[in-house]
Amino acid sequence: MPVRNGNRPLPDGVSFSARAEPLRNFVTQAGARTRTTEGETAMAPEDLSAIASDMTVLVNCWE
Repeated sequence: MPVRNGNRPLPDGVSFSARAEPLRNFVTQAGARTRTTEGETAMAPEDLSAIASDMTVLVNCWE
């Protein structure tokens, strides 16, 4: 079941989240570059989901 943080539920099908700093460290150690923005305005959850869907994939594992 999606975890709720106040009135901001995670998208359907997502039942976990990660803190930014450990995720950034993992990505950097894997050889990818990250960048931090400053002063950005708040983004509606629907807009963030639309942007994120272009850079995420569903991974299935079969035995």
